[in-house]
Amino acid sequence: MKVIISIEIGEEYLKIVAAKRTGRQSRIVNCLTVSILTLNSNDIQAAIGRFFSANKYKPLTVELCLPRNFVTARNLHLPSELPEEITKMINLSVSRIVPYKKEEVTFSYRLSGKDTMEYTRIVLAIVQNELIRKQIKVVEKNGVLVDRVTLSSYGIWQRVLELYRNQIKQGELCLILDVDTTFTDFIIFDTENLLFTHNIAIKIKELNTELGLKKFLGEARQTLLMFNSEEVEKKTTKIFLSGKVAEGLKKVIEDELTIPVTIVPSPIPEEVWKKKGREISEETSLTAVSNMIFADNSRRLVLELPELQLRKSMREKTKGLIIIGSVVACFLLLLTLIFLGREHNKQLYLNEIMKFSERLEKDTEGILHKVNRNKVVQDYINTRSVPLYVIYRLQRSISETIAINFISIDDENKIILRGQAIQLSEIFGLVTQLEKVSNFKNVQTNYTRKVKVTDGSATDFELEFLLEI
Repeated sequence: MKVIISIEIGEEYLKIVAAKRTGRQSRIVNCLTVSILTLNSNDIQAAIGRFFSANKYKPLTVELCLPRNFVTARNLHLPSELPEEITKMINLSVSRIVPYKKEEVTFSYRLSGKDTMEYTRIVLAIVQNELIRKQIKVVEKNGVLVDRVTLSSYGIWQRVLELYRNQIKQGELCLILDVDTTFTDFIIFDTENLLFTHNIAIKIKELNTELGLKKFLGEARQTLLMFNSEEVEKKTTKIFLSGKVAEGLKKVIEDELTIPVTIVPSPIPEEVWKKKGREISEETSLTAVSNMIFADNSRRLVLELPELQLRKSMREKTKGLIIIGSVVACFLLLLTLIFLGREHNKQLYLNEIMKFSERLEKDTEGILHKVNRNKVVQDYINTRSVPLYVIYRLQRSISETIAINFISIDDENKIILRGQAIQLSEIFGLVTQLEKVSNFKNVQTNYTRKVKVTDGSATDFELEFLLEI
């Protein structure tokens, strides 16, 4: 059977959900959870393989759902709307957020509207490359290829929107608490954006104790207050409780946070739960891994390794090349027949052109000599004009709020530019302006650093680029 597969490899459980696609619709036909506390990578790989072989599944696509507690997520507020500037600012921020080299991590982000200061709000997710590679390797040992790696929070968010969108007003803030085995995903959202996600590291077993429940409610209340005070002025008006939760937890949360709570039903159909031989833990949440099958790809946060992106691109191109190759082969055959039919006439025409060219070369020999001499003189004049041209282009690109104190041009036309700016965004704006100059190539920022000046602070910077004449 051809199915869509979604897999989540967490701290304690392996979760697999299979769905069958009929036309544009998909329905869940099977699911599995396996405790992996005592299993190694080979054992997990074997468990996935048994699920495929026992049910004779042939995956059409494989989604890898990355648990929220494996990911570092941050909310950023950036003073720009331009995608290129946002990307540069995020690149500078990543190394400050996690204690790893940028080459050792994969990061992705989603825009989530604007804050009260009209800054662009960003949800940034960062994860170590090795973690993603390890999970992909475990899955792909079974002869399947992983198509996407997605953050679990977005599957949970879209599940709630799918069920309760009509009950949520435009711009209204709501909270999701998805209770899983080892953590609870704390998500704040509206109908358009996932605004905030936080990991509450309290196991589901601890919620059955008075101390664990008190700690859970305290952290939830503290996180909610932090978001309401720092992120937006509006208050959260609804709470959606998903995962493996008891009815009693709903009342406790309502009493503690004084916000109405709605329990989100399981995405697994009843007939799948009742299937014989089912291995389903009563402590796991399947909301995220299940909804990845149905979620809108354009609204998810996808974490992709460079090799995963390359492989995906190659697979898509291969399918297209098979079709294009057949068309091109027929077209080439037709061209070959036409070419052979006209070859004789073309050869005669070529001979006439060669004779005319020889006569023309003799007539223009003196003119070509003068042109070459003029070219030498022109090249010399151009070389002396280079510094003036560079200064002219810089004057047109640099704003009044940027001071330049050093310019150098070497023999290879590499230009180094140093100066000061009041705001970091002004430096990015200068880089953008320089990139628009057709003769300036490979504009790079060597460094930016804050310095104290008489009236406050400024930012020193050094730019490097090439001049192509």
